Amino acid sequence: MHDMPTSFYRGLIRSVGLLFIFCLFTSCNASSKQEVAQKPDGDTSLPSATLPPLNGTFSPELQKKFEEKLKSGNFHGNAVIFNSKGEYFSFSEGFADSGKELRNDTSTLFQIASVTKHITARAIIDLVKENKLSLSDPVSKHLKQKFPYGNIRIKDLLDQTSGLPDFTELKIPTALAGKGPDNNEIISAYVTGNPKLKFTPGTRYDYVNINYIILASIVENISGLKYEQYVREKLFGAAGTANVYQNSEMSKIDAPSAVGYQSVISKYIPVSKGATAIFENRKGSGGLWTSAEALTKWYRYLFFRNDEYYNYLTQYKPNSPSFLLGWYPAGSGKTGYFYNHGAFPGFAAWTGYIPETRTVVLLLENYSGNAKTTGEQLVKVLLNDK
Repeated sequence: MHDMPTSFYRGLIRSVGLLFIFCLFTSCNASSKQEVAQKPDGDTSLPSATLPPLNGTFSPELQKKFEEKLKSGNFHGNAVIFNSKGEYFSFSEGFADSGKELRNDTSTLFQIASVTKHITARAIIDLVKENKLSLSDPVSKHLKQKFPYGNIRIKDLLDQTSGLPDFTELKIPTALAGKGPDNNEIISAYVTGNPKLKFTPGTRYDYVNINYIILASIVENISGLKYEQYVREKLFGAAGTANVYQNSEMSKIDAPSAVGYQSVISKYIPVSKGATAIFENRKGSGGLWTSAEALTKWYRYLFFRNDEYYNYLTQYKPNSPSFLLGWYPAGSGKTGYFYNHGAFPGFAAWTGYIPETRTVVLLLENYSGNAKTTGEQLVKVLLNDK
């Protein structure tokens, strides 16, 4: 990912004249894991009467342009575009699982890769709101292991400015054996190996997965819940859905899920297990599975209930303007937007949020192609329509 200009960050705040409001996130409990697996998406009611139903449509001209961009980008998956006025567009293409002749639709579960990070960041901010931690706390305060880096703060992890080398650069026995280490094994490798920091924490931006892996473990240590439980019950549950799972749960979930594909000699074939093994058991930096339907509810909850989350994003002061609690700022002023992006062998995910029109663009692919490029093109279509 490339650094974004600081002018966006300042310009966006000036353009909307925001007052500082610390986010007051709410949470409610969802069902147990067994109940979650059996419930259809949407059984949990959203405790808000302010959201209009998604029963409107974009203009025929816009819908035509959306479809043109998706088809020209060889899009293979689910695309959803919606706004706070209730206008809604969806597009599904290709097979979720060609072996079962199961086609993609908005209820299909996808691996969302690094889009997971903004969810992890939200969990941390909730814990800050509950006075269970501070962004200035040393990371070592909230880990069970004796973490050897006393000068790394929670904020350094959030902002991708910790200076830690990524876990893929370390010799972790499980990874060397071709398997996926879990968070405990990964963090333990830093405790025992004490690899040298690349720079003084807080002074530079360097995107590495280890930062958000550690944050997920902190969520578990403070809340007493497994990371995936916390996300399902405290975050997505508050948005009216329980359809979000960790890699380790997927074999037990009886729901349509996508297979990741790659192109070999003009044919789609499933990505081999070996290509994904090292990432299978980590939490926080990636590894969540969810659907376009569930993410639609999640983003409506984040952005359309009120302006608190958006205000918090724009008022938060990161060490680097490049990374904003799991989002990247792009553009400036009325053409500014936030996006996040994730890629995993066979999968790609992209979300864009346009504050000026309160519009979300959501793409989930199970052929890791051009989600980022296609998402940017769809945002341009929407910005040019204003």
